[in-house]
Amino acid sequence: MAEGTAVMAFYTSRSRDGVVDDALASSTQAGFEIDADSEQVESGIENQYLEFDGYYDRWWFNFAFNLDADRPPSEPVLSIGCGQHIYPANAADEADYRAKMDGIFELLCRLAVTLDVDYAPLFNPMGRRAVPERRPIAEAVEELPRMGVYSREVLDELGGVAAMFESPPWYTASLEDGNTVVIESDTPWLEGGWRPPTEAPYLDDAAFNDSDDSAPNERRGLADPFAALEAGDIGTDLCVPRDKIAPEFRNEDLEVVHIRVDEERNLRRLEDGTFVRNVVDDDPGDDMAVMMAMLEDIPADAAADELMVSALLHEAVPPAFVRLEDPDGETVVTTVDALGSDVNKVELLISLGRIAQQQGVDDEGMQEMTQLLTKLERLDDLENIEGYIRDRLT
Repeated sequence: MAEGTAVMAFYTSRSRDGVVDDALASSTQAGFEIDADSEQVESGIENQYLEFDGYYDRWWFNFAFNLDADRPPSEPVLSIGCGQHIYPANAADEADYRAKMDGIFELLCRLAVTLDVDYAPLFNPMGRRAVPERRPIAEAVEELPRMGVYSREVLDELGGVAAMFESPPWYTASLEDGNTVVIESDTPWLEGGWRPPTEAPYLDDAAFNDSDDSAPNERRGLADPFAALEAGDIGTDLCVPRDKIAPEFRNEDLEVVHIRVDEERNLRRLEDGTFVRNVVDDDPGDDMAVMMAMLEDIPADAAADELMVSALLHEAVPPAFVRLEDPDGETVVTTVDALGSDVNKVELLISLGRIAQQQGVDDEGMQEMTQLLTKLERLDDLENIEGYIRDRLT
């Protein structure tokens, strides 16, 4: 799923009568507490919304109803702002993440039945590729969400479950009235230790893809490139503020931070010595714990608004990409960061790291890679960067 906040949206052809009462009753059944006193009408550019605050345990969700009979096809009758609750890195631990996802999943399923949905995606609204701008829905959606509910009619228009994605989806479930839940892959869910249920009062039946069912401990391969650096070594990390943690990092959130490794295995800014994050020296056992370990031991002098997390915790990113010999020097990280915004910089660094591993690139090869990337910047040639670099390092 793309980075940023997540929204649950419910597109339905049913009449507006009783929609609010029915939806709130089903939300309560799913374990959500709706604050009736929070009801307010909010005006958008073209639409008005009846909004409520909802809580699942201590987690807040925004419920927004659009009951306009003339609402455009892209407007659902109900949207629920989920913030970043679906991302494992925003949970305190695996138990916390599983609890949140259990509630979110049950809410999606129960509301899909109650509202007699045609289509109910859980998606990132920034890309809007899961939003149907017209009808029929199957033709209007540019990219299917990683988690969604489909009516029998929409599923038939898509060609059935087998035709939805390039490979069989990780999980499918049947609800009442012919609705089908489809989860494309185990990402990011398994990163936080969550698996949707195969038996529940709101499910008729459910199953995992046999090829994936035996991989509950599958990991993305996270590792800290700074673990290879010694105390006193300097380097360049590519970071985001801790409230911007997401499965995929946006270029606009990234910041190159010049750092030094201190005696306590902390990364501190070169310019003023302020704390950035912990070095993750040891593998704590799962991806979620790796992410949590970056800010596990915060020193007393650390400022809360200056804490950051690395976007480079991937085993494909080698220490040579981040290590600095000279405070005024360049690294592969700083050179990639200087490229245009049309390329996903984190994905590019991971891809270049794999090329370096596959081709056994030495220190001289790293310098050549940096020079090639600098040339790309001058030429403004950002297409097929990986192929360009691979061919010239062969």
